[in-house]
Amino acid sequence: MEVERFEELLQACRSSLERFVFYRIPNREDAEDPLADIQLKAFEKRDSLLDPQRFKADGLSDLEKMKNNFFMMQA
Repeated sequence: MEVERFEELLQACRSSLERFVFYRIPNREDAEDPLADIQLKAFEKRDSLLDPQRFKADGLSDLEKMKNNFFMMQA
């Protein structure tokens, strides 16, 4: 996938991803790490993205996993 297309997809769902992570991790400083990680992970996997319609769903799913890992490391 071209970088420009990836940026379009990311921009289209950025607010949803931010709301998702900021709701579950209220401290914005802590929440920015998983958010940045998911954006990097998505960028690294952009060439294997077969269905652009799944971009948002896959991102939210990955964020949920990262959130769980974040809370396990906090315990």
